[in-house]
Amino acid sequence: MKKSCMLWLHALLALAAGAALAQSGSAPDPLDPRARVPAVDYRATLSTYQPYRDPSLANWRETNEQVGRLGGHVGHTSAGRGAGKPAAAPAKDAPATHEPAASGHGGRR
Repeated sequence: MKKSCMLWLHALLALAAGAALAQSGSAPDPLDPRARVPAVDYRATLSTYQPYRDPSLANWRETNEQVGRLGGHVGHTSAGRGAGKPAAAPAKDAPATHEPAASGHGGRR
């Protein structure tokens, strides 16, 4: 019983709040040329535009040496491999073809 009373009380408060908001001021008549309206604030779209500038170029020799010290280009090295270590060879019993395994989902061909 207390739960339904609380729901009614919340509904009544929400209705009263909505009615109070609806009473606050009236909008100016759009057909009245003397109606006071807020000032329009204009700001140009391109006012904050910054033209493109070429980035400064790094010395290519130093960059190549740094990549060599790190063990290769980012994304092309494996976390398990160290710098300069070759990747493990594939197993001898691995199939020689590069066809995808059968998925069995019956997709269209």
